[in-house]
Amino acid sequence: MMNFFHIFSSKTKRRSRESSPEQNPLTSPLLYREKEHALRKFSFSELENATNNFNRSQWIRDGQLGRVYKGSIKPPGGQGAPLVVEITKLHNIHSMQGHEKWLAAVEFLGDVEHPNLVKLLGYCLVDNKKARQSQRLLVYEYMPNKSLEYHLFNRELPPIPWIKRLQILLGAAQGLAYLHEGLETQVYSSTPYDDYYAPEYMMTGHLTSKSDIWSFGNVLYEILSGRKFVDRNLPESEQKLIEWVNQFPGSKRFQMLMDPRLNNQYYYYYYYYSGTVARKLAKLAGSCLPRHPKGRPTMSHIVNVLQEVIREQEDEIKSR
Repeated sequence: MMNFFHIFSSKTKRRSRESSPEQNPLTSPLLYREKEHALRKFSFSELENATNNFNRSQWIRDGQLGRVYKGSIKPPGGQGAPLVVEITKLHNIHSMQGHEKWLAAVEFLGDVEHPNLVKLLGYCLVDNKKARQSQRLLVYEYMPNKSLEYHLFNRELPPIPWIKRLQILLGAAQGLAYLHEGLETQVYSSTPYDDYYAPEYMMTGHLTSKSDIWSFGNVLYEILSGRKFVDRNLPESEQKLIEWVNQFPGSKRFQMLMDPRLNNQYYYYYYYYSGTVARKLAKLAGSCLPRHPKGRPTMSHIVNVLQEVIREQEDEIKSR
């Protein structure tokens, strides 16, 4: 469950910060001549075979970028047991950037490695403009533990323990901080969060690292409350999570914001949460959600806050 950028959502679409051609490594073909070994280039027929011709039985989900399938491919070199992977068949490719620029971006992302980011293993690019049969596919490592959404909102499963929720948040924040601040070129994720579009993206269609901060704040509130960002099954006044939670932080009714399943006394050690820590997290979530991007914190700041509250929570548990 800890590899946030895949288990807990659809595959991420990442865009690099625009800069001049001299400074932007995504525009330099020379950069990738030394890194071509990092990614495998698959033929379309290989991925057809891997998914049994993209059979419905291999379908996992429909993500923002396209339909995602489970597949089985030969390992590098062709020796050994088959590798189980996830294959995203991109849609709307005719509205995307040109093939060369897309391929350069893919090659760059092939070198991105972090324990909380799903590894991009390879790609397939078919360019047949005349027949309008162009195809773009991405191949990722397969993560078997399903998504945060599955574990957080499935009432047939035990609730995620409180301290595990904090660790999930920290892992996700560390992955994003790496993308935002740990690479020569800044990378953002239009999502690990498909539904949480920042206001500036809705207005302009452009993403920045601050768009990720907005998304993270929404996920933080979901983890605190155990509620979905939008849930049409709730009373109308409670269907939109952010509007609903705004009445609780700082009030005497703050506990109503928290996931009621965390109050299970039988599993006290696992589900106990400090009210002080929970309020700090709610405050952190709120700080991620100003409509103006400049009002949101950096991801490194979020990492520092989460590390602090985890220490505080662990110390309180030990003292009880």
